[in-house]
Amino acid sequence: MNKTLQKSGALLLAASLFFAACSSGEGQAPASSAAESETAMGRYVETVYPWPEGLSHTEGLMSRPDGSLEMIGSKNETSMSGPWEIYTSSDGGKSWSQKAAPWFSEFADAVIGGADYDEEGNLYLATVTYPPEFEELLLQAMETGVAPPPEAYPPYLLYKVSPDGQVSEIPIDWKIEEGAQQMLVYGLSCAGQERIIVNHYGSYVLYDLQSGQAVYTFLTDGGDPIIYQNIFAVAGEKGIEQYDLTTGETLDTIPFDEPGGSMSLQVSSDGKAIYRCDARGIYRYVLGGSVWERVVDGELSSLGMPSVYIGSFAVQPDGDFLVITTSGNDFVPIHFSFDSSVPSVPVKEMNVYSLYENQTVRQAIGLMQRAHPEMQVRYTVAVDEGGAISASDAIRALNTALLAGKGPDVLLLDSLPIESYIEKGILSDLSQALQTAQASEKLLDNMTGTYQKDGALYALPARFFVPEMWGSEEFIEKAADLSSLAAWAQAAHAENPADRLLYRMEPAQLLEDFYYTCAPAWRAEDGSIRPQEFASFLSDIKRIADTAAEPDLSGMGEWGAYMDFSAPFDFMYAGIYWANGLIKAACGLSGSMEDYSAPDAAAEYLGGGGFNLLAGQAKNVYVPAVILGLNKNSEQQQMGEEFIQLALSKAVQQHNFSDGYPVNEAALLENAQNPYFEGDDGMQAPVFENGEMKILFIFWPRESFMQGILDCISSLDTPCTMDRVLLEMMIDETREYFAGSIPVEQAVSAVVERTQAYLAE
Repeated sequence: MNKTLQKSGALLLAASLFFAACSSGEGQAPASSAAESETAMGRYVETVYPWPEGLSHTEGLMSRPDGSLEMIGSKNETSMSGPWEIYTSSDGGKSWSQKAAPWFSEFADAVIGGADYDEEGNLYLATVTYPPEFEELLLQAMETGVAPPPEAYPPYLLYKVSPDGQVSEIPIDWKIEEGAQQMLVYGLSCAGQERIIVNHYGSYVLYDLQSGQAVYTFLTDGGDPIIYQNIFAVAGEKGIEQYDLTTGETLDTIPFDEPGGSMSLQVSSDGKAIYRCDARGIYRYVLGGSVWERVVDGELSSLGMPSVYIGSFAVQPDGDFLVITTSGNDFVPIHFSFDSSVPSVPVKEMNVYSLYENQTVRQAIGLMQRAHPEMQVRYTVAVDEGGAISASDAIRALNTALLAGKGPDVLLLDSLPIESYIEKGILSDLSQALQTAQASEKLLDNMTGTYQKDGALYALPARFFVPEMWGSEEFIEKAADLSSLAAWAQAAHAENPADRLLYRMEPAQLLEDFYYTCAPAWRAEDGSIRPQEFASFLSDIKRIADTAAEPDLSGMGEWGAYMDFSAPFDFMYAGIYWANGLIKAACGLSGSMEDYSAPDAAAEYLGGGGFNLLAGQAKNVYVPAVILGLNKNSEQQQMGEEFIQLALSKAVQQHNFSDGYPVNEAALLENAQNPYFEGDDGMQAPVFENGEMKILFIFWPRESFMQGILDCISSLDTPCTMDRVLLEMMIDETREYFAGSIPVEQAVSAVVERTQAYLAE
């Protein structure tokens, strides 16, 4: 959907947490006595402040000279326009009141692209108003797929509002990039001397307000602009990019020490220091220095939760901070103040381990820290992207520790040998933990019992994936299982050899994609391979692979260069490819309700088509994910169980991290609800008919369709997880078979033999 039209928000949780800090001065911890230093006392206290009732979107947070805070906001839940109000706070954001601004009534229908005060207290606004006739053009565009011409878009206007409420329009000659559909404003900053800097998406332009002309253009994708000492700066990928406002020259970049996701910048009141707030915490950098000093530790805070998006933040004169965070459909103001009476670091520790980074785990850790400030939850991610440690090396090291009665407390078991851990008695029984969770949360019974054995429950999947396929009604009807899908592929290829049938057509890709819906048929309970069923699997995969073809992209013009079949599979791109006739069907793992949007839009655009569970040799397959287990030798059994229960809660699972559907039923139902307001123009993608480009509008799927998906999910009863070692062996031993060099029996024999050796290790 159109992200610029979504309302922002964040999860409201009424609790507080303490944070480590050091040093003194504005935005820093007060100096402590020698005795306090010896006992390491003092942290910042995090308190979640209330948000003004009904306020659905705002235009930033502005600090005023008297220490108060202001923000422009609207309670309009159906669009990003007004009516607008000015909200003020004199207590650091703890409470807000509306400021009298009768002049704002003339902007009731406008969208505000940017707002800021100059040094004399004049407020500058960049606004655009979309008249009813333009809305009609958009509706026509949605029906025809042809976007309105550039001249049809209404212009942005710049206004100056004096301290006494006098409104005047300032003529401005906006700089429009060549080839742009329309001029956009994504923010405005006053730069002194009657100058403003406007974010035009991909570039910032300095305008002189007396002449109305552009002075300098700063080509950067950086965000959250700040101005200090006649320098304009933005947060870039590698650091704070600086530009001279007098000459327009690019200055040295202030490098980051590992930036962390969404970020907001602020300048100290004396203009001598920069503050940044991101997922890793709040940092201070003295201009002319060389070190970022961490004031608030994000690893111990809710700032590190993946659901939290850092919006605006303010550095207050008394050393406190106010951070406006967003997530989902809520705003959460978080206030930080220093408390010298609490220990600087938690006194207890619990360790969570996973091979790879996981957002659901991160979210649960953030909420666990908030609930237990006396404990530090450390998260070990064994395999970093580009790191020196391989997954196999990490698993061997973990196994050694676990077999010695040591190791982490909580384990994310994805890609780990779960069955082996169960057999060796490494995992605790989570039956009671599940019962406790079910007392307050309704969970999907067909998922939570996946790892039950001999009356005990050794692991709990917090999420799951579903193997799915989209295609024409004929395809959905004929592709009832893998063998019939292969027959359909052969027939379609014979009819038109130039057509590409699936997004991924290489043998190794097909082995991976159909592993989930077929492995339950050819892999025995002890992990061994059933030769006859596996031979049938390989034969059908080869029938599909032999139909591979490259589509003709010549009719797509320059857009053809963006059609990349080597990229990882994604239902969004697959839906767009299907709508353009580049593939006949979309098959893959789905882990989010958003996955249905693009294929559903493609089906409607093509005049027919549908959805079904991915054809295979097994039925009703799901893929357990975010599988949590508790080390039986852990000294944190109670806390470990509480952490797993928290990971299963709606508070964690209501967020879509693209790591699977939630097993929490309330969260699953909420995820299925359309999050966008009526009139949202959706996401837009190009589609080509006879060389002519049109627009594919992608909306949230129909409610009746989503209900069908929920019914389908409740019927899933066959779990299957990927054994990556086995998959690599299958790929290695079947290359010659897919090349036509050896018979299927020889390939099967090689895989069976290597699997037996692998299981005997």
